[in-house]
Amino acid sequence: MAQDQDLQTDFQSEPARSSRIASYEINAKLDVDAKMITATQTLLWRNTTNDTVRELMFHTYLNAFKNSQSTYFVERNQPFTDTVPSSDWGYIDIQRMVTSDGDLLLPDLHYVQPDDRNTADQTVMMVKLSNPILPGKEISLSITFVSKLPRIVARSGYERGDFYMVGQWFPKIGVYEPAGMRGRRYGGWNCHQYHYNSEFYADFGTYDVSLTVPEKFIVGATGVLLKDYTDVDGSHTYVFHADDVIDFAWAASPRFVSMTDSWKGKGIRLLYLPEHGGQAERYISAIKNAMEFMEQNVGEYAYPSITIIDVPFYATGAAAMEYPMLFTTATLRHMPSNFRLPEQIVVHEFAHNYFQSVVATNEFEEAWLDEGMASFFESEIMDKYYGNGSMVNAFGLPINVSEYYRTTYTQWQNPAIGVIDNFCWKYPTYTYEFMAYAKPMVMLKSLKGMMGEELFYKAMKDYYKKWQFQHPCTGDFVNCVNKAAATSSNPEIQKGYTWYFNSMLKTDEVCDYKVTSIKNESSVNGIKGFFDDGFGKIFKNDNEESREYKSSVFVQRMGTMVMPVEVLVTFENGDTHILTWDGRGRCKEFVVTSSQKVVSAQIDPEGKNYCDINLVNNSYSLESVTSPAWKYTVKFLFWIENLFQSIAFFA
Repeated sequence: MAQDQDLQTDFQSEPARSSRIASYEINAKLDVDAKMITATQTLLWRNTTNDTVRELMFHTYLNAFKNSQSTYFVERNQPFTDTVPSSDWGYIDIQRMVTSDGDLLLPDLHYVQPDDRNTADQTVMMVKLSNPILPGKEISLSITFVSKLPRIVARSGYERGDFYMVGQWFPKIGVYEPAGMRGRRYGGWNCHQYHYNSEFYADFGTYDVSLTVPEKFIVGATGVLLKDYTDVDGSHTYVFHADDVIDFAWAASPRFVSMTDSWKGKGIRLLYLPEHGGQAERYISAIKNAMEFMEQNVGEYAYPSITIIDVPFYATGAAAMEYPMLFTTATLRHMPSNFRLPEQIVVHEFAHNYFQSVVATNEFEEAWLDEGMASFFESEIMDKYYGNGSMVNAFGLPINVSEYYRTTYTQWQNPAIGVIDNFCWKYPTYTYEFMAYAKPMVMLKSLKGMMGEELFYKAMKDYYKKWQFQHPCTGDFVNCVNKAAATSSNPEIQKGYTWYFNSMLKTDEVCDYKVTSIKNESSVNGIKGFFDDGFGKIFKNDNEESREYKSSVFVQRMGTMVMPVEVLVTFENGDTHILTWDGRGRCKEFVVTSSQKVVSAQIDPEGKNYCDINLVNNSYSLESVTSPAWKYTVKFLFWIENLFQSIAFFA
């Protein structure tokens, strides 16, 4: 079966936009009976550093699913309640590795465990070189390997023999970081094991990949489809090319229906399941919304096309994963239009193509720089294009995506549970969603509130432009934020936000400010008493009197985190006034003198601070209020959001 003709092209490689350190040519064939891929791979690796490299390190990710003693399953800490058949496991075997000079490297191959010394883990391999790679030189390796696909786990594998999500499937060289890169003191390989709570990190390069699959299978993959043809044995081969990408993933199924579209010359390809045909236009609309917003506020999408893989109901373990120029999504057969999970996943995963694929952060070590960014832009895009109730609007209760993330953070059983600035597999158990997604999202949302939208997006544009096709770290992003802040006319903003990132990323501090009370004291003004007039004393008791109020508003810092505070006070005649505080002390008394009483006070009236974990205590009124009811409404909101998420992914 031929692919859509309008996606086949006489592709000419673009001028290099990255250093193209690691480039691959792969010829692979899928055996659907054995659930196995046999492949040959040519790797060209360039030493762009000043170091002499004496060994190579590779990720062999599929070995995470080789047995129950791998680091992935040990950290997963979920007992196997049933016998697991051999077909459910996966692995990668390196059968041959030879240099272009004819050096056989397989005898020098061995597995290492740089993170946990678990000798049963085989997800990182090292090869000693008899001929070191000098600075500025390169090495070409010819590798033969076999990848046994597991039944879908961690978004890779097969399901029911008719759906294959093939990610992290080939031996992928690690990243050699020279001294100074991402704050590194000494040059060396950055090549972590496959952890239960971690994703990936790789260098940029070109990929030329030929995939042979059974005759009726349709394939979606990273890159641009150059050609496809039917082989003599009836199988079908697809040839893809991609420039300046960090990975190559693909999906295959005989059930895919192909739909194509475009946005400003960028190709859009959707491979969806027949039972999800009613959702196709929702997918397309969502990706166009995301492309528009990201171009306006961050920068142009860097690749010529994007492919969306709709995952079948029985393979949802492969859903919601991002790769360069490709991502997976999911829906239900009859997903109501007011439940916007399909749109939400599309928007989130597309944002990854900015902060994982183009600005290629190290997700092992700084997961927030990708996941937190994607979560923030997911909330911005969804709330803009889908309005109030952008996530779900049901039971008379609209839930916005931004509120979902904020509530995930604020309603966590212990928001001070850990520090984000850590390798993500070292986060406290079951806190990955909190540490990598929710807390960074509210951090960025609050940063936008403090800086203002214009300056915030200026920083985002500068960051994306400067660090395209490179590997930035947190400090690089903070520098871009501070550079943008320095252009402000506001002296407080000009100081920058290093203090804020240090608090949110490097500590477990929690933000909570509370209005504790309002006190009004009255006095009567006028001229009264004895006065000297030069001839003696006269007594005055003027009737022209005016009543004046001295009002005190008391605010406390209940949490450990310091944030600038704005307090809106409302007077009995309806007039309002904004009071400001640097938030540093433990308490603050605001004193206001007016002819009117202060009747209420509200912290953060414009909703700039998403970090405050308790909004119930942010306001105080001398009139009757229904704070307890609102408290339970917040709890109900959190319950509904989590119920929706559970139904969407596991129903």
